[in-house]
Amino acid sequence: MALPTNPSIAIIGSGLSGLSLALHLSKRNIPSTIYEFRPATYSHGREIALSPNACRTLDHIGIYEPLSKKGFNSETMTLLNQGRKVLGVLEQGSMFGYPALKLRRTFVREALLAACEKKGIKIEYEKQVIGLEEQEGKVEVFFQDGTMVEADLVIGADGLRSNV
Repeated sequence: MALPTNPSIAIIGSGLSGLSLALHLSKRNIPSTIYEFRPATYSHGREIALSPNACRTLDHIGIYEPLSKKGFNSETMTLLNQGRKVLGVLEQGSMFGYPALKLRRTFVREALLAACEKKGIKIEYEKQVIGLEEQEGKVEVFFQDGTMVEADLVIGADGLRSNV
């Protein structure tokens, strides 16, 4: 079944994937709403390494440049065996057009959230999905707080233990 011309899209999860997806859709003038089960004040901040392709994606949505100044840009990756013998060196920057970027996950999420706010992307917090039901070409999304939304398309970006 084809989607309508102006589909209603519900993205479940406001992690890096859900926020990035909403921004990519926005670039194509496709609106979406993000539903996150955690409160707005939630912060998850470990170090992450972004591949050159991830950096290209961040550049496409306009947040790579400021983030590249907050982390460590790696043009090469050295592969070692257990005895610390060099097995090879991967030229990332010259091969892919972007280096790998190592930085705090919170920096990336904060930049994505700011970009979503600037684009007017709606994010609803404390909305834990407890069920989905397809009805006449639409999907009803039921939340723990007793509310329900209807969407043409529901996308699960809520991580490893997804309810979607």
